[in-house]
Amino acid sequence: MSGGQAFFISFLTAAIVSVGINVGFKLAAEKEEAAPAVEESKDVAVPNLTGLSVAAAKARIQQVGLVPGEVVEEESEAVPKGEVIGSIPERFTQMREGLVVKIKVSAGVARVEVPDVRRKHPRKATKLLEDAGFKVEQKNILNEDFMFDRVIRQDPEPKSLAARGSTVTITVNTDEGYY
Repeated sequence: MSGGQAFFISFLTAAIVSVGINVGFKLAAEKEEAAPAVEESKDVAVPNLTGLSVAAAKARIQQVGLVPGEVVEEESEAVPKGEVIGSIPERFTQMREGLVVKIKVSAGVARVEVPDVRRKHPRKATKLLEDAGFKVEQKNILNEDFMFDRVIRQDPEPKSLAARGSTVTITVNTDEGYY
């Protein structure tokens, strides 16, 4: 190979390498421009949802970048039925954006079965009702057709459901206060 041919081959090789490098840089630059920016997820605090409606609570959760989850009911003696009483996880908990927050809603006051206290002594009837979570009001009547010192009626009826903390009225057949 003559000196001229060697020079020509060297020149061509350098040109090809130079073009290849330039093309490679251009392709790499286009890839960098086309790549989407990756955002890091951030921590956000679970908002205070207490007292809101379910719709307002869902909107508030979304505002901070979290996802509203299922609505779960929990009995509450203090908060009316249907009102939001909290969240899972609890308010102010730090969590990653995009995670799910459940909404706790008041199911209202617990309803419990009223025990049957008819034909029981008033003290025993009162204890049974109070142990079940009820207040007791006693009315006395005098009726010789029934046993004395026994509950002959109750309101609400036995085995019905009533709100815990509500009053059950027992009617007792007694001669107290009549003589």
